[in-house]
Amino acid sequence: LAWRSGLPGNSLILIGVTVGLMLTAATDVMLSFSPGIQAAETARFLTGGFAAADWPGVAWLTVAAAAGALVLGWQRFSIDRMDLGDDIALSQGVKVRRTRLVTLLATAGLVSASVSITGPLPFLSFLAGPIARVLTRQGGTVLAVSALPGAVLARGADLLPWAGCR
Repeated sequence: LAWRSGLPGNSLILIGVTVGLMLTAATDVMLSFSPGIQAAETARFLTGGFAAADWPGVAWLTVAAAAGALVLGWQRFSIDRMDLGDDIALSQGVKVRRTRLVTLLATAGLVSASVSITGPLPFLSFLAGPIARVLTRQGGTVLAVSALPGAVLARGADLLPWAGCR
């Protein structure tokens, strides 16, 4: 939708939220028709967490994260320039279409790998990046720095129920 002078960013975000809510509703309907044990396991996965993670999965995730981080690190200059707008990025020699495609594929790979291990943890995507920007006091790409608040938030949220049980 946004590939070639498509929709403005705000419209694309609203469409994404709407489609996400519709898919969540469809998932809830399917869960209501599935057998009890299968529905419980699916619901547990959809809430996310580290309970089902194992070391082979963590090793696989580490390799996938390293590969994705290398690709996004290679694209850092272009991504930072695109933050200023397509016209400015083009004037500075950035191949906007290629950068969008590579960034999209690398990000989708990183998210898919992490979600396959932990399940979705949506609050991390909304908090880790802004926290990293506040910590570094800089604009642009903060991918490497956002990994630390993301890990702290995820682990803290995973340990929070244990702290309340004691």
